[in-house]
Amino acid sequence: MDEAPPSPARRRIGRYDIISELGRGGAGIVYKAVDPQIERTVAIKVLFDRDNDPERYWKRFQAEAKAIAQLIHQNIVVLYDWGQQDQSWNYLVMQFVEGNPLSRLVGSHLPVPRVVRILRGILRALRHAHSLGVLHRDVKSSNIFLDTLTEQPLLGDFGIALTRTSQRLTTEGVVLGTPEYLAPEVCQGQTPDARSDLYSLGIVLFEALEGNPPFTGDNPLSVAFKHVHEPLPQLTRTDVPRELENVLLRALAKNPAERYQNATEMLADLDAIPTGDTKSMPLTPAVPLPLPEPVERRANDRRRNERRGSGSQSVLSGISWKHPLVLVAVAILVIALTILALVAWMALGHR
Repeated sequence: MDEAPPSPARRRIGRYDIISELGRGGAGIVYKAVDPQIERTVAIKVLFDRDNDPERYWKRFQAEAKAIAQLIHQNIVVLYDWGQQDQSWNYLVMQFVEGNPLSRLVGSHLPVPRVVRILRGILRALRHAHSLGVLHRDVKSSNIFLDTLTEQPLLGDFGIALTRTSQRLTTEGVVLGTPEYLAPEVCQGQTPDARSDLYSLGIVLFEALEGNPPFTGDNPLSVAFKHVHEPLPQLTRTDVPRELENVLLRALAKNPAERYQNATEMLADLDAIPTGDTKSMPLTPAVPLPLPEPVERRANDRRRNERRGSGSQSVLSGISWKHPLVLVAVAILVIALTILALVAWMALGHR
């Protein structure tokens, strides 16, 4: 149990071939890897956390991983697989996103409409996760990814998540998460809830607008003290709508009771902000989602009826009878029929 987590030099985690290390944090190390069975690029997170009772921890880990794997949503990074390395280190195998984390873009003075679009996508992800009883607990800019082709925002790394049906994926009694994004109640050792995730997203909003989180310090304790006691710094940008500033202030209320109570409330306020942006986010799901059976059946019936009703009209449906080519064709047809009639009359008359 004293063995260090796998490194790229070892080249393999489970059946997955390691390509490179992507990053590391307080909860684990993330690698880029390949699944040789289907030649798919994946991201693997090896968790640091362990337990004095490895068997109990492994069972709890599997239960949490199964819950996270149910989070199929267009704005959530998909969990493909999970396992254990050398009977010591548990790992999660996730969708590899071709794109940049938001943390690489926050210093580039992101336009307000773009920030709002990103936040809307992540709120939809949190709304879905919370509806299934899953708290993320580590919402931050480096866990938000923007797909290169679609710029679809995806929330990743549910590696320290909590679910309503079990205890937690990580060691009991330990405050986990990134200090700059922790809600005040979490800093004080209280049990997090959906409002804690929304506070963390409020920190992401401030960071996306200003380039840095509002509370930083030399050590985690000093940062935690600021979350609990210091007021939110004023925004320096002058192009932020008052409505968006109000969203920020409510999301970052120190008292959870004064905060947004759920993602739906916060999303409604974001949707009402007049950003002047007409660009809509693409809605391509990370995994194709089947239609509910009654909806799919009605859609199939409608398509069949359309095919039956439009079969005889498909060729002529787009033709105008006043088109010159149509008039020429009709004239030729009339002349041909007239000639045939004359030939037939003459033939009958000579008999």
